[in-house]
Amino acid sequence: MGTIAERTTSDGKTRYRAQIRITRKGLPPFIKTRTFAKESLAKEWIKRLEAEILINPAILDPKEQVVSKTLEQFITQYLKEISNEFAQTKTAALKNICT
Repeated sequence: MGTIAERTTSDGKTRYRAQIRITRKGLPPFIKTRTFAKESLAKEWIKRLEAEILINPAILDPKEQVVSKTLEQFITQYLKEISNEFAQTKTAALKNICT
């Protein structure tokens, strides 16, 4: 599932690009890419991601990854978490955005 490509940067250093690409019929391809300084780190990343996919195959579904929240929900959560640190003016302004 994973491949590692050796790349040379403009300053002459060797980097290793690890890529996992999974194609499934009727769905867009799942592609994850990351670059590492050591080949061993790239191999570890591929193994870890492959194990994660085996445990939770929903990772491959792009619809499952989308988290849709409204601005109002984010502001409400923000005010709950840090409510005592603001003056009334800022709190009122944030609540005004929600309405």
